[in-house]
Amino acid sequence: MMILATEDQSKTGYVHRLQQPDQWIEPVALPPLPAITPKSRFAVVTLGTGDRGRELLEISRPSIQAYAAKVGADYHEITGDPTNPAFVFWDKFRSELFFDHYERIVYVDSDIVIRATAPNLFDLIPADQVAVHDETPFMGLAYAWIWQEFEWLCRSQGYGQIIPRGMFNTGFWVASRQHREAFKPMTRPFQLTHCAEQVHISMRLHQLGFPIWPMTRRIHWQHWNDKAMKLFPQGQFLHFSGITDHAKRLALMRIAAGSARIAQAAPKTPPAAVGMSSPTEDQKTPEKATVGEKKPCGCGKKDRQLTGPKTRPLK
Repeated sequence: MMILATEDQSKTGYVHRLQQPDQWIEPVALPPLPAITPKSRFAVVTLGTGDRGRELLEISRPSIQAYAAKVGADYHEITGDPTNPAFVFWDKFRSELFFDHYERIVYVDSDIVIRATAPNLFDLIPADQVAVHDETPFMGLAYAWIWQEFEWLCRSQGYGQIIPRGMFNTGFWVASRQHREAFKPMTRPFQLTHCAEQVHISMRLHQLGFPIWPMTRRIHWQHWNDKAMKLFPQGQFLHFSGITDHAKRLALMRIAAGSARIAQAAPKTPPAAVGMSSPTEDQKTPEKATVGEKKPCGCGKKDRQLTGPKTRPLK
């Protein structure tokens, strides 16, 4: 599905408006989890549904399992065929069901390779906060479509107007049982957009007012906003997001998983400081989008075509 951008000129300049998608997705019931006998209060959960998800998980599984063992957490996979084939990311919401059994969860997508030096996030992050990475500082002018997707989803779910604090990448998060409401799925039909599941979770975090522990790229490194891989040696959770070429994504993940740096290299900052912002490396906007340029977000689904000289959030 291609979502096109058009321009509406007003007294304040040009406003980007995205053509509304005409495909609507019906929510479906999430399958119950298999019987679980917890051995820990904590869990590390990943998702690998469908053929591509299984291929990614074959590469990332060893590092995710090793991390779970290291931090004393149970390891779980969400696998099988997609529950909602019309929207394959629907199964990501099944991660919330694990709060029936665990106090805290680290969720990672299957395209994430974890370094052996990664810190224990259960120790690092306060239990009353949700740890996520805000992607909007790295999108430049390409942020306009985000606010439009927020608007569409708010309308479809009857939430009213919500002014978001940012777009959180929901391929990697840390949360406690008290936050589970933010990770539940949509209850009404919704439009198929670029990042529907990510927009919904981000929106619910805004709506519910949960305190956010901001991950930086020293913890959550993403390929899409560091294609030159300058921060790759410092990243601890290596997220190969924003790569639409599946074969390329698999190849890069294999290199990362097999690299001696994954198992041996110490982080350049102490684990206790890994989550702190760096003005020179984490707060600047890399690879800023310009007019007419395609700029991906972090999920690797599609690029957005940016047109027009100015943007502002839509009301």
